[in-house]
Amino acid sequence: MSDENMTLAEKLRAQKAAKEAAGEVEKPMTLAEKLRAKKEAAKSEGKPMSLAERLKAQHGDDDDDDDATDGDELGEEEATELESAVSEAESKFKELISKVKLSSLASNIAQLGNDTTELPSAIEAVRDRGYAYRSYLEYKVDVLEEQWKDMDEDLKAWVENESAELEDELEQVENLVERLTGAGVTSRAQRLLGRTQSALEVLEEKIEAAEEHIENQYEAIQREVANTKRQLTEINWIMDMKEEASFDFGAAEEVFLVAKAEWDDGKDKPDGLIFLTSQRLVFEQKEKTGKRFGMFGGKETQDILWETPIDSVDDVEASNKGLLGGKDMVTLKLGEGAPYAEIVVEVKGGVASKFWAKQIKRMATGNADDERAIEPDPEMIERLKNAPTDCQVCGGGLPKIVEGQSQVECMYCGAVVRI
Repeated sequence: MSDENMTLAEKLRAQKAAKEAAGEVEKPMTLAEKLRAKKEAAKSEGKPMSLAERLKAQHGDDDDDDDATDGDELGEEEATELESAVSEAESKFKELISKVKLSSLASNIAQLGNDTTELPSAIEAVRDRGYAYRSYLEYKVDVLEEQWKDMDEDLKAWVENESAELEDELEQVENLVERLTGAGVTSRAQRLLGRTQSALEVLEEKIEAAEEHIENQYEAIQREVANTKRQLTEINWIMDMKEEASFDFGAAEEVFLVAKAEWDDGKDKPDGLIFLTSQRLVFEQKEKTGKRFGMFGGKETQDILWETPIDSVDDVEASNKGLLGGKDMVTLKLGEGAPYAEIVVEVKGGVASKFWAKQIKRMATGNADDERAIEPDPEMIERLKNAPTDCQVCGGGLPKIVEGQSQVECMYCGAVVRI
């Protein structure tokens, strides 16, 4: 396979294999190999203290003969308190039985693997819908797939190893719980209760430490996968808004961003959506209007209120106004071909005005083309360049050409102009 046909993940694997074959890099140990080495080192240095040994160090061995005596009966108040504490200890033990298998952790790891595997098809789906930008998504997924390939087996080995060690200690706790519940409501049960509670606390701490340690190993990739899924959700919403729009998009016109917005027109301040495309900025009113007392009746209104070519944008300013700066305002300074000299819009939905101002500038200067994952059709571009803008019969301005259109009709004289 030639280099240009290889994915980024395949190139990374090929580079790594070539370096290892040439002896340039030492192949790192897998996590499973590290775990085996850790166990061997522990054996050579002496077995670490078991849970029982740690408890004996904490509580001493004064109750080693507890099973040889029934202990003294307790008074009513002490007995009630003891029964409640023993019940709590039993409940905690049952809770820890399920936790020592680290099944929740294993489930999270499996879900992360599924999410990583499904990302390529999710990206392909938004490309099929026509979203042409954010080409970094394909590169990011290649890297995530490579990282997950190296990590998956190691994580499973780590979970299996930690779970086995925790189950060994669970057996020791189980022995204490059985002795405690079999001691009845006696002074012996009181002495066993302290050891049992300590054992439960130690085991729970070990479970939490094991989970945290393993989670730290895949935290970075989990964060990037979640971020990528969020970006894809946003793109799908953008394409939903495009498909629901009340207006047509021009041939080779591609939507880059959409946000909920309010146009500050100095009077009604209509709500709707602002579209940033490869060719223009469009504000579409999309709200219920004509409500009585601001609450009752009204009708759904959806229509363009203004549009301006992207090359008419001379400058963009971002600011935060309102109480505690909660309103993200974008001010457009417009030139030739624009309907207004200045337009002020509040972008909503948690979108930062600085982000939008930056993206409008990028699109206006052509820098957003660096993000293209789908290049425009050269033949279509050439047709648009050569397409007439004025009617050849009456000289009136022709409507904007939309995608797939091969002819337009002059609204002034009815002449049909073929493209």
